[in-house]
Amino acid sequence: MGEHTKVKWADSTWNPFRGCRAVSAGCANCFAKKYVNRFGDFSKRVRASDATFYAPLRWNKKPWVCDLCGEAHHGVTEQGYCPQCGCAADAHRRRVFFGSLCDWLDDEVPVGLLADALDVIRRCQNLDFLCLTKRPELWRRRISQYIDSQLDGMSCPRLPRDTYDFIVQWLHGTPPSNIWLGVSVENQQTADERIPMLLQIPAAKRFVSYEPALEAVDFARWIYTGKIRCVNGYCSFNFSPKTCPVCHGEGWIQNHQHVDWLIVGGESGPHARPCNIEWIRSTIQQCRAAGIPCFVKQLGAYPTDDEPPNLHQLGFHDRRKCADPSEWPEDLRVQDWPR
Repeated sequence: MGEHTKVKWADSTWNPFRGCRAVSAGCANCFAKKYVNRFGDFSKRVRASDATFYAPLRWNKKPWVCDLCGEAHHGVTEQGYCPQCGCAADAHRRRVFFGSLCDWLDDEVPVGLLADALDVIRRCQNLDFLCLTKRPELWRRRISQYIDSQLDGMSCPRLPRDTYDFIVQWLHGTPPSNIWLGVSVENQQTADERIPMLLQIPAAKRFVSYEPALEAVDFARWIYTGKIRCVNGYCSFNFSPKTCPVCHGEGWIQNHQHVDWLIVGGESGPHARPCNIEWIRSTIQQCRAAGIPCFVKQLGAYPTDDEPPNLHQLGFHDRRKCADPSEWPEDLRVQDWPR
């Protein structure tokens, strides 16, 4: 964790604080809880050391990451080559995963601690922060709590005026350009609850982490990127008849709010629950139909399918999480990012 991470869909992991509590079935075998409990109590919210808390300020000086060698640098050479490996590969802004050991919207985290973290994000405009939560319903309350604390001058220390404006503008509908906002879901129920809340929050990009995948999920109503959709929010098409061909309702509305990226993976670890590869295959197909990128992170420690032989018996070398794409069925080897 830190400047280099094993999380395949990010370049760095940042935990300015740690600690959390379970909120749904996806939390049952939480990796973060097991990791933190080796050093302390995961039920307590603990601020990281200054070196960790302010690490993004260092990364901000080398914000570009080579798509081939993965090394960070200031930019490409005049000839368009990576100065580290000399290749002509593309580079991307460093993607920083905020919260592998916490939930950044956790309401048990002191509001001053959250505000300090947002101040770091505001100061790192060369980085993209991927903020993942299981608590999207708390966004407005948490942001408002910070604003109230600054107005009364008592609840938490005052931060620079630029940070205050940064947060107020977000609350009023102008999202920070360097924050990608995501929710974690594990089944249809959590998708139905959390994704609509995600779409109500202003964000430069929105993504969903479907991990651990515990059952099949229909994402169609949230990932459709066309300009029109049925007014009832469930039937989506890229053409505009007078009536919806599914529900036969009249009227269409512009669809500007949608998920930009979808990550999927099975559960890892010795107590992993089964992940049917058809759930992953369906997710890829849904994303392709909608024209959005999909990233398959892993098949999990207990991949299975509807037909024998059970994939769990096929001898993957990485039995802890089956994260080597070369061992997967070819159609599942999909690891795309939004641009």
